[in-house]
Amino acid sequence: MPLISPGISVQITDESFFIPAAATTVPLFFIATAENKLQQNAANAVGTQEYGVVRTVTSLTQSLALYGVPKFYEDTQGRPHHGDARNEYGLLALNSYLGLGNLAYVVRANVNLNDNLADIRAAWVSEMTTAALTLEGLITSFIDEYNVSNGYIQSNVNFKTNVTASELISLAQQVTADVWTKFTFRNLKADFFDDNTVPAASTAGYQVANFGGTASGATLLGLANGTYTASISVDGTAHPVSFVVTGGESFNILVAALQAAVGATATVAIVSGNIKVTSATLSAASSVSIIDATLFSSLVSVGFASMNVAIAGTSADALMPVFANGYTVAKTDDFYGFIGMVNDCVTQLFCPTVANKFTPAEGRDVLEAAADLFQFTVEFLNLTSLGANDAARRVAIVTALQAAVTSNTDVRTDAIEFNLILCPGYPEVADELNTLSIDAKEEAMVIADIPMNLNPDDVVTWADTNTQRQHGSNITYYYPHPLMTNIDGKTVLGSSSGTALRTMTYSDNVSEVWFAPAGTQRGRVTDAVAMGYVTGTLGTPTNFAEASLTQGQKDNLYKYFTNLNPITFLPGRGILVMGQKTSAGVASARDRINVERMLMYVRRQLRKNTLAFLFQPNDAITRANLKAMVDGFLNDILTKRGLYDYATLCDESNNTPDRIDRNELYIDIALKPVKAVEFLYIPIRVVATGASI
Repeated sequence: MPLISPGISVQITDESFFIPAAATTVPLFFIATAENKLQQNAANAVGTQEYGVVRTVTSLTQSLALYGVPKFYEDTQGRPHHGDARNEYGLLALNSYLGLGNLAYVVRANVNLNDNLADIRAAWVSEMTTAALTLEGLITSFIDEYNVSNGYIQSNVNFKTNVTASELISLAQQVTADVWTKFTFRNLKADFFDDNTVPAASTAGYQVANFGGTASGATLLGLANGTYTASISVDGTAHPVSFVVTGGESFNILVAALQAAVGATATVAIVSGNIKVTSATLSAASSVSIIDATLFSSLVSVGFASMNVAIAGTSADALMPVFANGYTVAKTDDFYGFIGMVNDCVTQLFCPTVANKFTPAEGRDVLEAAADLFQFTVEFLNLTSLGANDAARRVAIVTALQAAVTSNTDVRTDAIEFNLILCPGYPEVADELNTLSIDAKEEAMVIADIPMNLNPDDVVTWADTNTQRQHGSNITYYYPHPLMTNIDGKTVLGSSSGTALRTMTYSDNVSEVWFAPAGTQRGRVTDAVAMGYVTGTLGTPTNFAEASLTQGQKDNLYKYFTNLNPITFLPGRGILVMGQKTSAGVASARDRINVERMLMYVRRQLRKNTLAFLFQPNDAITRANLKAMVDGFLNDILTKRGLYDYATLCDESNNTPDRIDRNELYIDIALKPVKAVEFLYIPIRVVATGASI
């Protein structure tokens, strides 16, 4: 600051900028688990009661507290369901990583991998019992607020002691709102609340040709002689219309021609000045679709405006049979829907003391009774199931995981910094992970997965032809899959992405990100007893087939542009990762993991740590300071064997007056990344005894 009177002012200008070291292995996991799991000590595993939340996990203890022991399916005889879509592959990979790493971000998808009906019913009873108790309290509060706001005391004739049926229904919808957010129960709301006491009549599908209400039977159409065509589809069957005009045709004649075309399948009539075609069937499958060619478009002069939207038919509501003794025997009751039970007294069990009036306890009882009946309906069985087989279940699970990746905004902010992304066990999510990597400024590498039931030959075909497989320098694949030990001591099949992550973590711990995470020094697999794939029908007991890769198979996996990194057993050396290719679609330095991870590291560190130069004077001093900081950073990588050489340029030659006038500052950087030895050739020459060597 300027001095007014004699004195001394000391000012410090900080030009000691440098780029600090950063964590090298910070994965972001997207996982699927069962809902409402318990820890080993029977406490709630709170991470399984939420979804879409970014959790920071720093230890195996914390993982078990959040998500419990990874669940892997087996049959009643203990035979494993290797490859089953419901297995908790992501959680297994997370726990394996935490043996070496100390920081991971985890996002759980809104899905429930527990497809056991007894467990689903237990969760339903728990949720609805809680909702019923909440409802009792809410009704009490509602009544109290009503009496207080109106100044009623107990002796007043208008003093309120119960709620009406409509009030009860409204309050019940409030207290159950959280139930329908649960993945397993998300499709139940309509059937649970539906009023099935008086089934509505079925309706027929129809479509209206809109003439603006001007169509009248005797009115002439005024069409020139000729043949006009259209088509009317009724319940999915097309009926061609060929209307021959010879002169003097009226709306009545047109309607008769349309009726003749559809026959008994539908009724054609003039209704409110428009032509309406109505299906003869009454059900949700009933439909009509009028497709014009030349007929209706030629009737503009007599009022034709458009085809109204087709209206599909509906089926009648019906009572839902209750099968409390099992679905293969006779029904034990009927479920009328919660609204039906409230509006109509079905049995004395559900009837309030005062007709259509409910005390807090009666409101609680009717909600609990409805929930108890509903859990034994076919609708409950079908709508809470993940699917009838593994393929159907996988679709439901993958859809939830894809939504978890694409909809999460928190992982797209600078507040959460990760450099590896994976969704173990689900190859179908690779494109969403790839997009996230791009959104994250391509500073994080995706470790994607491969289907677990492919042998070494089939996996090459999959990699070369399947559209699920993604290409890019920021995504990599490994094969085959690890047979490993779960927390509970059981042997399970894990995902290759999880093994690759653990191997990368070990490599980062003993070296740098620009060292290849492969080979005997940094590519040792320490979480698997064997590597292989699944045989048998997924979703049922399956077998593990060990894949002892031959040299030819490894060549086939690793060739351009199949680019699958082999994991194989070498006698005397153990199981090793023997490849480090990315899935780049062109051959360059960036088709290797060590180079690409180094570039990601450089990109992020430069982006974050050059912020200090924004809004500084755009002059030679600023340029020199920026160059010095970047040179120091890159020189450190060079001395640590990440670069052969580098060059930076930041002076007036690349910061021209035009660029300065645009408030821009450029620093150009050229890098020569260190390549890893992958192919070692040892020529040997045999010479005669007397030859000079």
